[in-house]
Amino acid sequence: MKRNIYYIIITILVLFILGACSLPSGSSGGGKNHPEEETYIICPLPLSGSLNLDVNTELGWYYKNLEVTENVAFDLYFGTSPEPGLYAENLDSSAVDLTGLAYDTRYFWRIEIKDTDKIITSPVFDFTTRANDPAYEENILLVIEGSIYPEIEESLLQYMEDLINENLCPIVVTWESGTVEDLKKQITHLYYSNDSIFRGTFIIGNLPCAWFERINEGGNYEQFPCELYLMDMNATWADNDNDGMFDYHSDLVIETYASRIMGTTAEINHYFDKVHDYKTNGSLVSKWVFIYKDDDWSGGNVENKYYLDYIYSQFYFITNSNVTTRSAYISALTTNSFMSGAEYVYQWIHSSPSTLFIEGVGEGTVTVDDIANYNFKGSFYNLFNCSAARFTENNLAMAYLVKTDYGLAVTGSTKPGGNYNAYYFNMALASAWTWGDAFRHSYNVFMNDDDNWFLGMTILGDPTLTISKETGLSLMQDSAETQSTIDKKLLDEIMRKQQKYDNSQSFEQYKKENLQFYE
Repeated sequence: MKRNIYYIIITILVLFILGACSLPSGSSGGGKNHPEEETYIICPLPLSGSLNLDVNTELGWYYKNLEVTENVAFDLYFGTSPEPGLYAENLDSSAVDLTGLAYDTRYFWRIEIKDTDKIITSPVFDFTTRANDPAYEENILLVIEGSIYPEIEESLLQYMEDLINENLCPIVVTWESGTVEDLKKQITHLYYSNDSIFRGTFIIGNLPCAWFERINEGGNYEQFPCELYLMDMNATWADNDNDGMFDYHSDLVIETYASRIMGTTAEINHYFDKVHDYKTNGSLVSKWVFIYKDDDWSGGNVENKYYLDYIYSQFYFITNSNVTTRSAYISALTTNSFMSGAEYVYQWIHSSPSTLFIEGVGEGTVTVDDIANYNFKGSFYNLFNCSAARFTENNLAMAYLVKTDYGLAVTGSTKPGGNYNAYYFNMALASAWTWGDAFRHSYNVFMNDDDNWFLGMTILGDPTLTISKETGLSLMQDSAETQSTIDKKLLDEIMRKQQKYDNSQSFEQYKKENLQFYE
């Protein structure tokens, strides 16, 4: 209880936290001996107001719209006073390692940038160290949209308490402004600067994301949100045509996960209520697996359990083209007499971001509005539905999470593609790995060499959730057991068919609606 009270008090103290980057004090230019019409921004690493940092940590900073010479030096002012004193001067690096800080303490700091013709003073930033609890061996970063923080604060406090009870230390920041590059710098900094294990990032609200453009194997141009940018700490990404979208990346090996939850404040509050209920009381819906494969995939290994039988004993398959109907899909997730919903749903259906297109006998569509109106009873979704997790617009994945009373976590794709070989993901879940770590594992061992299928893969919802409490299943399985029996060439042909359903929002539309991420 003492730990929980600590987090409540600290969170109230920093309810209104500074944004990602701040103007220097003074005029718009902010510096001494420098033209006032020039505006430059000093960005702290980690964000000002960060909570629960390790007592051995690193402070860093970078700046925008400011040119400096090779003679630049930095003075660091640091301490527990809101007006910190000089700590180190004439530094030649924009980072300082701090060791032996006090636990449960708020620190303040600022820098002076000294160059040949100017001295620029930053605002005062602050952070708070974590409590002295040896159970805190792992961290998770919570990045919260600043404008919604007051309205979801109570839910966040409960969520943080639940994390603490699982020995996860939440590093908490609110986000007021900045680009996706700024967000990546914060994540990378915390990944490398903490003594504890950094598990990943949970983004709450509307924050910036990276976009990627490419020509797929079918010869079609595609552009899409790419969350892998926030998960790989070492890869090189490039925008060679300077249009705001990456078009190149080096080899990817993701070291950490990133997930999101978005919606109205009422929806986000309701979502965290569900998460607390699940973490406290267990399953929200029947412990069944529902596997639905529409007509294009009904000829393969239709009753493959994908290692989910290590977690569940009850399965319901709709995989015969004679019965893969719209009404059968809806019934399985609502009123089916013997199942009435399923905790884990793995569905193979053509889609656009906001609509499932069920083909053949009993054809029809299932929309975002249908998900809300029917209040589908599913908690964990593996969506082999092209673009269904395109969170930058109205989308199916987020609807399952925030528009029903049961949704908890999703994995899917922001582009044509999806996880057609779910063995690795489900093996990790069966070994009691979290949703986020299962995604990281499955991407690295199976997905990272095929951008055509997997560059848009992501997770949504609470990444710390687990399904199985068992730990006996070894992840070192015979590779022959982990290969899908469906023909890869056939999969590629079916993907090309998907183009007729693609009505995804363009990058330019997204940018127009989110100018705050590009200023």
